[in-house]
Amino acid sequence: MKRVRNDNQINMNRLKSFEELDCLLTEEQRKAFREWKYCKDVLAERPCYMRTQQRVVPHIPSWMMKKVVEVRELFDSNNTSYGSRLLWNHVLTLSLDKEHEVTFAILDDKYCLEAMKDVMGKIVEVYKDLQQLYRQYGHSMSIVSLQTDDFGMYLPPSFYNASIKNEEGYASQKDASYSGAAICDMMHSSPQWITMMEYVEESRMEFLATADEEKAGRFKAWYERHRSHLMDCYNNVCKRLRNAGSNYYVTSVWNCIDIFMDSDRRWGREFCFKFDLEESLSHLEDLKRVRPLIDSIIEKTQMETFAFGIKKKDADIQISDSVSTSCEYSTSLC
Repeated sequence: MKRVRNDNQINMNRLKSFEELDCLLTEEQRKAFREWKYCKDVLAERPCYMRTQQRVVPHIPSWMMKKVVEVRELFDSNNTSYGSRLLWNHVLTLSLDKEHEVTFAILDDKYCLEAMKDVMGKIVEVYKDLQQLYRQYGHSMSIVSLQTDDFGMYLPPSFYNASIKNEEGYASQKDASYSGAAICDMMHSSPQWITMMEYVEESRMEFLATADEEKAGRFKAWYERHRSHLMDCYNNVCKRLRNAGSNYYVTSVWNCIDIFMDSDRRWGREFCFKFDLEESLSHLEDLKRVRPLIDSIIEKTQMETFAFGIKKKDADIQISDSVSTSCEYSTSLC
């Protein structure tokens, strides 16, 4: 039986470009098309003008696009130049499982478009490995993996504080969190900005100098209870990990214990497992089971120009101690 094609189908097949539809478009549509075509032509000649949507998104496979929560430009928290090369910063957040999201902060060589293709290929591999890691581990955990080289590869402040919608307000909020009043608020919830114990001590002394006797007494009692609980947890974590068969570096921050996957902390890739103070110590023993996969991820990302962090959706977590910092609450476990 001969197939009959209607006229509309024939006309649609013959129209191959917007130029052929020009007579059917409104003036506003013609203007939008001209702007789109101009930008497309300029970007083809000068790819360094491409933004995040043009540089990152095309390299995300279709199956992974379904997991994308956010993709945007980042102009804070990372250096924007490395030697003579200009670097573009991007943030890519993906759903990892039902509970967790992973955020990648990416440095992009502005004048080397092909490099981004290779970087995104590595990110796809790491994303698959992280999915496997969480399935094997079977517990909720927060992870921070940083490239702490001399130019710094860090995560944006909005990763640590879910309430930050842009990075511009980060500095003022951070400064406010170091005040004595903020330390007092820790009786109810600890600010995620406070990472080092000396900051806590400075803010504690500032608060006690201005507080009345009753409030100062309550604060001292709470502070000592929390600090005692923190150190008990820290000592128990160290005790468990000494017999774990792998190298670890343990640091206490104000409301969690940071467990680094390398006891010899130097410039380079850091992989930090943030252990909650109320977490069951039995979960530490499970680290031994997944440590080969963790080591594989560290090796795969060792020299890559991106950082990544994983946490529960919309959670606040504390910033990890920087690579060069040491304090009395830190222990190397070999």
